[in-house]
Amino acid sequence: TDTEGIFKKKKKVSEINGEPLEEKVYEDGLGFVLSDKEKPRGKNVGILDKEGNVVIPFEYSNLYGIIDKKYIIAGKEDENGMTIYGLIDYKGNTVIEFGKYSSLRKLNDSLMIAAEGKSGFVGQQRYGVIDAAEKVIVPIEYGNIWNVNSKYMNVSKDLKNGVMEHNGKIVFPIESKTSISHLYDDVFAGAAGGAEASGFVINSKGEKLFEN
Repeated sequence: TDTEGIFKKKKKVSEINGEPLEEKVYEDGLGFVLSDKEKPRGKNVGILDKEGNVVIPFEYSNLYGIIDKKYIIAGKEDENGMTIYGLIDYKGNTVIEFGKYSSLRKLNDSLMIAAEGKSGFVGQQRYGVIDAAEKVIVPIEYGNIWNVNSKYMNVSKDLKNGVMEHNGKIVFPIESKTSISHLYDDVFAGAAGGAEASGFVINSKGEKLFEN
């Protein structure tokens, strides 16, 4: 859910062209993202400005986040009813072709986590980080990438885990079989399973602050 909120809502827009709308739970920098209940599910999400004018046509399955304050990650259904992802500008023009990547997720205000491979098939997708111009920040070769906070992200490859900064700088090498989770600031926790479970707390310099 995006909460850019460049302006605050001053009135409720309840209909457009006589068609009822179901309001989404968030606002973004363009206006209000709503779904038109009179249109087919999966092709009914668009954006109104604060005056109630259509900014983005109601033809998407969802809108996932704003990039560089001028692009929107969007999803729409293909002929098989599967969601395909692309990037559009504030006028609805396609910036990144729909379906080129099997998924696109917002990482921060200017970067996206992009995936290639068969969506929904475990182990067949590979993840990396790109910008709106499709410059590769982190190669699309990882088993998974998920955001931790505004600076760090967890990365996995070949069943091993590590931590990177958003710019691709490695904080913890991707060689640990244990999970690594963010605690606060530059402090992380690691845990090993098995019969004799153990854990540790470590900072971004690799210094262990606690171990058991």
